[in-house]
Amino acid sequence: MLESMLILINQGVNMIFQIILFGIIPFGWYALSHRSCKGFFEYIGIKRTKKQSYTQAFKITAITYIFSIIVLLILKAVQGGMSTNALIKVYDKGIVIYSISLILFGLQTGISEEILFRGFFAKGLIKRYGFLRGNTLQTLIFMCPHIMTFGQASLLECALGMINSGVIGFAFGYIMHDKTEGSIIPIIGCHMAVNIISSIIINVL
Repeated sequence: MLESMLILINQGVNMIFQIILFGIIPFGWYALSHRSCKGFFEYIGIKRTKKQSYTQAFKITAITYIFSIIVLLILKAVQGGMSTNALIKVYDKGIVIYSISLILFGLQTGISEEILFRGFFAKGLIKRYGFLRGNTLQTLIFMCPHIMTFGQASLLECALGMINSGVIGFAFGYIMHDKTEGSIIPIIGCHMAVNIISSIIINVL
């Protein structure tokens, strides 16, 4: 039990650290360019949006996630599953610990990555280059840190994982730009759902 609690505490600390780390770049940029911190949260998209925006965001994410399912099934068929599993340490610690760990993992990736990639990069690049080029650029930027996620994974797993992160990243940029009036809150929820469901599927497979 103590070991499980320590794992959760460490995970919680990592979550807070990553959110702060990923928020430093947009916050610094905003503070320097506006010479003020006022309005920062609205600038990155932490703001209210229409209720239907949430429905549209989850519908588009669900359609996009079909590709992720295909990727997982291919890896299961070819190499028995994924070689990388962020939550393997808590999978056998009981349903409560595992559930808390899933939520923390979802919050960590969902909040931090959406603040940086959609709230900052996507908005700035789309404004400067237009939707197609701007969203493609932010997608490529989003794919870069995911290379490290695969570590010693096979070439197939790395390639499929990169393509999958690109598909998801482009879809999230589209949702933010066209469906949520610039709010990243619905996308944070979608991102959390994608990562949590994927983690469950990986462990079950």
